[in-house]
Amino acid sequence: MIIVKGNTKRAEELRYRATNYEGNEIYDVYDRPSYRKVQALRECREMCENEGGERFRICGHCMTNFSVSWRVKNGWRLETYRNSYLILDEEA
Repeated sequence: MIIVKGNTKRAEELRYRATNYEGNEIYDVYDRPSYRKVQALRECREMCENEGGERFRICGHCMTNFSVSWRVKNGWRLETYRNSYLILDEEA
């Protein structure tokens, strides 16, 4: 997981992405999602639950992949098809 300090330009950019809301369910963004997309969302939701996260959301998508985020105690978690981020709050 990549940890991004809260008071950086990179954190600001990632936080902007993470706080975007496109839906909660895979069917909110895809009419006919693949089995793999359905499974990937389920896995991400389990990570959120295991981390005590809240405000789970799909925060971005395109035809081939999607990103999700959720709020944790000290910041935002962002999962993309490539990377996992912890974006720390500015105070952290």
